[in-house]
Amino acid sequence: MSIHEPLYIQRAYADTMKLLIEARNYAAYANYKEKDKNGGIQTIKILHHSMIITSRLTHLMAWILAQRAVNSGEIAPFEVNTRGLNIPDIGICTCPTGNTDDALPQGLRYLLNRSYSLYWRVLRIEIAMRERLANS
Repeated sequence: MSIHEPLYIQRAYADTMKLLIEARNYAAYANYKEKDKNGGIQTIKILHHSMIITSRLTHLMAWILAQRAVNSGEIAPFEVNTRGLNIPDIGICTCPTGNTDDALPQGLRYLLNRSYSLYWRVLRIEIAMRERLANS
């Protein structure tokens, strides 16, 4: 972490890392127990929604690391867009799917909600940064 790193990047990093660890722990323990209790379609739904969480957090962490590279002078701000390092506004990450599906385990729904909120929070930051860069 750089002293000159904006607070919103520091917080996004901390929140993403915390959620990554929670998702990993869930996948390692609770997720497998849930899959054993359920069969077939329910197991596929659990795996599908687990991958949505992973996708959201992976995109966020890639963006945060790109912002850190910008702040340290390794890349120029415009390179985030030209290198494809911006957060994609893709349906699988921006859709609140599964958040209210009572058939899914409560722990998984909790992670879905938190990853969805975090994704949108950071996406809004990135959109504002893109607009500032375009207007400068």
